Amino acid sequence: MLGAFQIGRFYGIPVRLHWTMLLFMPYLAREISQGMQMPGLWGWAAVVLLFLSVALHEFGHALIARGRGYPVRDIVLTTIGGVAYLLRAPGRPRDEMIIAIAGPLVSVALALLCASGLWLSAEARLGNLALLLMLLSYINASLFLFNLIPCFPMDGGRMFRAWQSSRVGRLEATRRAVKLGKILAVLMGLWGLYTSHWTLLIIAVVVYQSAAAEYRQVQLQET
Repeated sequence: MLGAFQIGRFYGIPVRLHWTMLLFMPYLAREISQGMQMPGLWGWAAVVLLFLSVALHEFGHALIARGRGYPVRDIVLTTIGGVAYLLRAPGRPRDEMIIAIAGPLVSVALALLCASGLWLSAEARLGNLALLLMLLSYINASLFLFNLIPCFPMDGGRMFRAWQSSRVGRLEATRRAVKLGKILAVLMGLWGLYTSHWTLLIIAVVVYQSAAAEYRQVQLQET
């Protein structure tokens, strides 16, 4: 992740922000405030809380990984999501399954928390706060569902590999996960192109390339 700079260290884990975020965040804040008809300050609050949600998702992975004996190098936040980098890949299928599912569980917990806050703020007629919490609840629920897609190396793809590893071994499980991930990435990219959803298209390209790179890495480790 060239061009990422550190913005803090939490629980001993460095958190880095990619430089493209400096360009993307003002644009996203404006789009949110205009689209939801909120003052500009609320748009910025939504952006900050949005990426805080992504960071907490990644801390779910990172803290569970560290607790199971896998050191964490850092967490990097980018315009298309976050990544928790481990210094050593999980060697046991059970560990990989638990680490992979930890992030989506954090997201669904945040979605439920925001939904509860939405109900309370709606009852109190706090309009802008209710809109903000509705957006955050929707985003975290989307993060939960999106990351369950078995598109390696996303969380769902890692769960799929962990499930297969106990049956056919890590290398063959990775090959199967990569093959499925590439197919889903192509479909995702085509859908993004058809709907002019360029962020989805970029995610599809990154996922496709990352899947191939990780398979080569596992091949090297096995050799």
